[in-house]
Amino acid sequence: MTMNSENFLDLDMRVRRDLNDLFGDAPSVSILSTCDAVESRLLSLTELSVVGEIQLLAQERNISFTSGPSGNFVYDGKLYRVRLTEPPTQTSIIQVTLKSVNPEQSSMVRGYTKISINSVGRFIEAQLRIEKIFSEQHDAIARTIETVFKTGYRWFAEYVRVQLDSMHGETAEELYSFLRQILPETIVGNIWLYAIINNHGLYIPSAINRTSALKLASKRVFDVNDSPLKLMVDFSTRLLDYDQLFAKLSIEQDLTFEASLHKAGYIYSGFQLAEQAIFQSDKLVSQALVREGKTLLAVGYPVELRSQVEHVLRHEQSRFKDILEKKASALKQVVNAIRGNRILSEIKTKYFEYAGAFIRGLSGLDGSS
Repeated sequence: MTMNSENFLDLDMRVRRDLNDLFGDAPSVSILSTCDAVESRLLSLTELSVVGEIQLLAQERNISFTSGPSGNFVYDGKLYRVRLTEPPTQTSIIQVTLKSVNPEQSSMVRGYTKISINSVGRFIEAQLRIEKIFSEQHDAIARTIETVFKTGYRWFAEYVRVQLDSMHGETAEELYSFLRQILPETIVGNIWLYAIINNHGLYIPSAINRTSALKLASKRVFDVNDSPLKLMVDFSTRLLDYDQLFAKLSIEQDLTFEASLHKAGYIYSGFQLAEQAIFQSDKLVSQALVREGKTLLAVGYPVELRSQVEHVLRHEQSRFKDILEKKASALKQVVNAIRGNRILSEIKTKYFEYAGAFIRGLSGLDGSS
């Protein structure tokens, strides 16, 4: 008997649902402990799923079946056990055996069948060996094992990505929250933080500012063909060379000055069109906030707000640095766990490909210490 595609799709969904129920709300600070707990749960789910395959076989053959604890079950009046063990010298392999508890009644298939998991995770391979009486179910059991581990590891990779993205959002929101403590909300909605990481710069939006920017871009004060959404996406995701930025002069010389977007070093990239739409002007004020460390911070805002903003931000520069350093420290604790754990190390490599540059630089996911 062999499970069809619908059966395995159902198994995939059950594994995801189980992990979501158990760990979906686990906080980002516990990524490492969650990783260990997920690995342990996948072992239990594998055991349960293998027993479930034998139950299906019993139903098809109209043979008596009773499941018990710890991978034990009674099939046709005989006691069997599913065991998952790790070879002492091969910690990346999990061996799954299905055998009779009574050695005199055991007749095992010769050798182990290798099952490539080929995914992020502690185990890269499973090895299966079963009693000959269950040979008909061998392929279905092998695929069940593969499905449980691959699904579980995909779930965890996504969990880590979401948690790191959440920490990114939390960092941005904390910075903007502090802005709201020192400036009126109506002004903060027109202020944009700008991070410098690894000789590149990008705007860091908050949820509120992003909504405000979409409304501003919709006014189409400037003749721009792109949609407001496209302008907003470009504005909040485009990486620009540090040498081309107004922020470089602000940070290196601790200057606050009015800059013409028509004279931007990146004029030929077209990025200034997005800035014009968001700032509703062809000029902006560039001001430094954090001038030391791996992650530097500047700010851009409309020229007409300068008299209300400049002196307040200059007085609070040290506070912005403290916030960045605090968040960087928390993120680096996560990264240290990532670097010391195989599943997380693999996820780090994959996450690096699509994580936001701000979170990569702040957390050290870009390879910096």
